[in-house]
Amino acid sequence: MSPFDLGLIRPWVLLALPLALLPFLAPAVAALNHPGIQGLPPDPLSRLIDFGLRLAGCLAVTAILVGLAEPYRDGRQTTVTSQGAQVAIVLDRSRSMNDTFAGRSTEGSSEVGKARAASELLLDFVNRRPDNLYGLIEFSTSPIFALPLTTHLSAIRAGLEAAAEDGLALTSVAGALGMAANLFEEQAAQGSRVVLLVSDGAAAIPPDAAGTIRQWFRQRDLRLYWVYMRTAGHPALAMEGEPDDEASSPEQKLHDYFRGLGVPYRAYQADNPEAMRRAIADIDQLERETLRTPVSLPRQGLAPFSYTAALALVGLLLAARAATLRRWA
Repeated sequence: MSPFDLGLIRPWVLLALPLALLPFLAPAVAALNHPGIQGLPPDPLSRLIDFGLRLAGCLAVTAILVGLAEPYRDGRQTTVTSQGAQVAIVLDRSRSMNDTFAGRSTEGSSEVGKARAASELLLDFVNRRPDNLYGLIEFSTSPIFALPLTTHLSAIRAGLEAAAEDGLALTSVAGALGMAANLFEEQAAQGSRVVLLVSDGAAAIPPDAAGTIRQWFRQRDLRLYWVYMRTAGHPALAMEGEPDDEASSPEQKLHDYFRGLGVPYRAYQADNPEAMRRAIADIDQLERETLRTPVSLPRQGLAPFSYTAALALVGLLLAARAATLRRWA
């Protein structure tokens, strides 16, 4: 700890420091007058104890005054090393996410809506991976910037909890993916850099945005995971090596576009909350690399240390006082 990191909230209190010399102006222990000890040679041990008690009194007053001056250590930057990833969560907030996986309204139903299922499972993911950096982008008709990449888990939890509420309007994913890619622009290129898209599909990438998104994902060395929350009756995705029977569906076109980005990509098709849970659990096992994250530490008050030292010294003086012989038997 550098002396330049230290400061005082009430430095004027230290003007009373000369009071700390008072113990040297008065005897530490009252002298005993008895004929039997008159004329004895000086006792070095007694003098040492006397000086020690005076010094303890001096230090006790000093510690109290320093505590009243409220010393502190300035906030500073440090680096935390952990195993994790930089994760930008891109969450669909369109109206269709309000419905259940069966495509029905949750009104009067015991079935969970896709938005709430996504919120709860992503919260579980965040709680199990606290060392990750998280950012949050939401989208409906337009992208919604929620959080930059941060280590503040309380903020990301609040954002995900709010995402369980009713969504808005339509689905437009292109702007959200571009915004997610830009979250990494100011971040040091280290470890895994993941874009986690959670959506029920039915979104297209406009031709004028397709090339830009592809370029940004490659430049920033990103990896893409898509948890496709498939509604009953909607087209399934043709995975690698499977025949593409739904080439005309928006979901398949989006899947094909992602496969052509030229970055690591994996899709998970979730037809129910349990399938989504398995997808999130699988992602949880991936992308664990060394992260060195700069963290801002707040100002640290040091007054409790001064008061603790003062209490210990006063305790020593009280013990000496209790052991003092007041009468000569």
